[in-house]
Amino acid sequence: MIDNPISFVKNTRQTYSKQFETIVTEVQVQFADENPAWIHWILYLPFRLLVMEKKPVANVASLILFFVSTLGIIYAGYIHGKMSISSVYHSLTNFT
Repeated sequence: MIDNPISFVKNTRQTYSKQFETIVTEVQVQFADENPAWIHWILYLPFRLLVMEKKPVANVASLILFFVSTLGIIYAGYIHGKMSISSVYHSLTNFT
């Protein structure tokens, strides 16, 4: 069964934002037993994907890929740039 992506939205409104000097769309959302709150529509879009995601496999896989690629870049920097632990420690402790 597919959940409705806007089922958490109770109401919508358009207000003028002095900060952005434009009209913005806000939605009133309520999750579980929380009090309803007005948030910007753009903030609601990614949040609804997290709330509605029943299987976090894609999120976990992307997090693991992120860590592995970060470690790969660090390793490549050590190999290609002839870096060593002592030179990294020296650069972190001596700010000259």
